Amino acid sequence: MAWRFVRQPSGKLARFSDVVDNFTHYNLTKKQAIKVAQESNLSLDEATVKVQAGVDDIKPWTTTTKGGGLSRWNDSLETIERVHGKKELTKIKDMIK
Repeated sequence: MAWRFVRQPSGKLARFSDVVDNFTHYNLTKKQAIKVAQESNLSLDEATVKVQAGVDDIKPWTTTTKGGGLSRWNDSLETIERVHGKKELTKIKDMIK
């Protein structure tokens, strides 16, 4: 999986890239996220499923295991801190509320 949607604490969605280990989009509505997914050559059905996995907080690399609501978000933040450091993590937290 090269990227995934995660639910932000605000309820909006962010797109996390495993390539750059950071967010490439944030503060998206569900409709906006589906459009972003379609821009990555997913069909409407595939995009809808991928976005819904973020909304439902389905743990990456599983198909049905739900997290605690913000599991994907917290996993993404841990990756950002590990790869890019605390300064980048603070920048992201300040930018995405």
